[in-house]
Amino acid sequence: MRWLAYLGWAGIVGLVAFAAYYYQSEQNALAHQESISCEPTKACLWSYPKSVKLKFTSPPSGATPFLVEIIAPTKQAITLRFDMEGMAMGPAAYKVQEMAAGHYVAKVILPACIQGRSDWRGTIALSGQLYVFKFTAKM
Repeated sequence: MRWLAYLGWAGIVGLVAFAAYYYQSEQNALAHQESISCEPTKACLWSYPKSVKLKFTSPPSGATPFLVEIIAPTKQAITLRFDMEGMAMGPAAYKVQEMAAGHYVAKVILPACIQGRSDWRGTIALSGQLYVFKFTAKM
């Protein structure tokens, strides 16, 4: 019977260790990010090392799907995430599909915030480099 107690404690210690590792890796990633000042419904442009463009095809709205178009040179490993500052939302990443050479699209549905907030932060990872942009969504 004691072995069950030891197994339970080992599981708890393992879970705490995983949470600490995940938190630390998120903090390290946030330390190596670049902020982009833009309005994504009009288009965000920046250099990486060549020009990159990100655009929402329609104004973002809670629980309503919209597309995010990304134009990036050459083949890229792209990840797209959305969250809110100060609100733990989990590691939700959206699938980015290559539609043509250098043209990528992701279908996004923002969850409704139970606090009624509409201030969002988007993070795009291009081959390991993080770029962050802020926007508001209709809720």
